[in-house]
Amino acid sequence: MTTGRTAQGESFYDTSGGRRVFGVEQGLRSGGARMGVVVCQSIGGEYFAHHKVMVQLADMLARQGAPCVRFDYTGCGDSEGSMEAMDVSRWLGDIGRMADRLRSRSAVEKICLCGFRLGAALAAMYGSQTGGTERLVLWDPVVSGRRYVNELRKAHKRWLRGSFAKARRGDRALQELGFPCRAQLRRQLEAIDLVNLPSPPAREVMILHGGAEEGVGELSRRWERAGADVDLCVLPAGALALSALRAVAKRVLK
Repeated sequence: MTTGRTAQGESFYDTSGGRRVFGVEQGLRSGGARMGVVVCQSIGGEYFAHHKVMVQLADMLARQGAPCVRFDYTGCGDSEGSMEAMDVSRWLGDIGRMADRLRSRSAVEKICLCGFRLGAALAAMYGSQTGGTERLVLWDPVVSGRRYVNELRKAHKRWLRGSFAKARRGDRALQELGFPCRAQLRRQLEAIDLVNLPSPPAREVMILHGGAEEGVGELSRRWERAGADVDLCVLPAGALALSALRAVAKRVLK
């Protein structure tokens, strides 16, 4: 396992899953912390557009005493793997390995998963599958994968109309805003349906959204009926502003 220092923490490559997954851990030396945070980013264009914000969030949490780790999924960012390695089940495994690493290296008793957009959906899916997540913070979560993929496709077509680039016919991978998405991954993304998860993903769930994502209200009611303590919060306009970051951090550290 390779480690190094960055301005925002200590970087590492985790190889426990057979591929090198890049991550950055912060605040592990904070004494007495009972809850650690795994920050689950989005992918593709959303990853690059909001990467700085997620770095700031992790830094804010660490400064307030919460050990945390953020990472790149297999096949994404600085992690190992080509387009063929991009797989939802593999990404869920990445989340699990980061949670295990945080527990072992910081001695925290509880784990909070904090995810943005697709990362929020993956965090919810992982929590529902494993049942071991104490707290979940979903920031503008992707509730319906089918709707998410359709939105990406429409946005990509709008981008092409104002670009010199042209869509290639017969391409073996869909191109979503310049990022390849193989048919298998597209089907996996389309199958995401948080409303119909078999069980609530955590005991405590905080959903922060800007009002644009359909199905958030239904999701909240469904998980409440199943026994979860759900806090639904509408973020102010400009959801990536400093006030929104503080709102997310406040609920993570509740």
